[in-house]
Amino acid sequence: MNFTAIDFETANNYRSSACALGAVRVENGVIVEKKEWLIRPTPFEVGYYQFRVHGLSAELLEEQPTFDVVWHEIKPMLDNTTLVAHNGKFDFSVLQTVMSHYEIPKIPFSTLCSLELSRKVWVGEPGYGLNTLATNKLNHQFNHHNAMEDAEVSALLLLRLAEDLGANTIEELVENFTSNRSNQSKRHKRR
Repeated sequence: MNFTAIDFETANNYRSSACALGAVRVENGVIVEKKEWLIRPTPFEVGYYQFRVHGLSAELLEEQPTFDVVWHEIKPMLDNTTLVAHNGKFDFSVLQTVMSHYEIPKIPFSTLCSLELSRKVWVGEPGYGLNTLATNKLNHQFNHHNAMEDAEVSALLLLRLAEDLGANTIEELVENFTSNRSNQSKRHKRR
């Protein structure tokens, strides 16, 4: 199973304000690379709520490079792969917005949300947040809202989902999930 799990933290309410990115690359079902970047956000402002969530201060972030400056380091982790994120709608929109803001040419990738998949595969969990699933499904403690640690937990969750569905590749994961859902629907209709 090959993919890259990502997690963004933002500095304020703008999707262009990425201030941290964690990326965890998985090859053949094994984590092979973990990277984290602190990024000077645009617009440069750290909101009270965001600071309370991730603890990244304006003083820390003002000395960091902007996203376009570190793009050459980030691109190899994201290019031509499946990107996985927990609550992917947020992370994938931050990526698209910040790339557009800096006029970075689009790169090929597909996306998969571990939150959406976990809700459909692990029906009846007490919650589907990263913390809850890390504890209940992985027995794993981590520093939530640290971009690299969140990305790593997303990767571990996807690997566990694949194991539970008997999948060895992303394609098999999607196929087995679709097949599972179809069979559940057929069983439900027969009742």
